[in-house]
Amino acid sequence: MAKMFVEWLDGELSAHGWSRAELARRAGITEASLSLIYSGDREPGMKTCKGIAKALKLPDDVVYRAAGLLDVKPNEDQTVSEITHIYHELDEENQQDLLDYARSRLQKQERGTEKNAKRHRVP
Repeated sequence: MAKMFVEWLDGELSAHGWSRAELARRAGITEASLSLIYSGDREPGMKTCKGIAKALKLPDDVVYRAAGLLDVKPNEDQTVSEITHIYHELDEENQQDLLDYARSRLQKQERGTEKNAKRHRVP
């Protein structure tokens, strides 16, 4: 499982344009700890994963699953997890803005669905 985590982590580092040293700094972990994970001499623990999640601005459970610390749920929608994480990172005013935006998108979708239904009715 550690190899899969390292491969996943390499993808994240590449996407962010970060080195391992930069990740360690941002995650509040030592480069030595990260090296042990990469070499397979140490499994990533909850505290390390939490720091990595914070550095990558990902929900904790995404990193925990990548590290094999949580089971992957076959029907789980990672987008919902990410939206929830983002919501909790926002201040109260921005949380309300996000909710208002989501509600307006839903109303627009519903109006579009109603228009399509009217067009396809048989007289």
